[in-house]
Amino acid sequence: LRLAMSKGNKIVVKDYLDGDEFDLSLQSLTNSTLPVKEIAAIKKGKKLDLSKNQITLLPDNFVWSMGHLVKLDLSANGLKELPDNFGNLSLLQHLDLFNNKLTSLPVGFYKLKLLKWLDLKENPLEYPGQDTVALSERQRV
Repeated sequence: LRLAMSKGNKIVVKDYLDGDEFDLSLQSLTNSTLPVKEIAAIKKGKKLDLSKNQITLLPDNFVWSMGHLVKLDLSANGLKELPDNFGNLSLLQHLDLFNNKLTSLPVGFYKLKLLKWLDLKENPLEYPGQDTVALSERQRV
């Protein structure tokens, strides 16, 4: 395991890249310290591990910046919701959302057509209401 150096409080993201995988787990990252721009700038990083941090909401620019990801681990963060455009991460094949605080999934979640592995255990998910189901049906047309 390689330890990465940081400049002040900022993480040097490239130091956390091993092959095509970023391992930023256990870094005490929060909504405001998540280095989205820095991660997005290194396109060869196709796998991103953000597990065991303190991210409760993903920043607005997360989805459009991370469209190149095929694997994303957001487990054990306390995420309360996913952005409405989360389904635009269309290359995702592996998604780990284990042990968060998600009560629902965004309507566009069905767009993750390449998804082969999904973990939603230990989330207080609620059965979707009729409004959500109706909206999802309209979007498919």
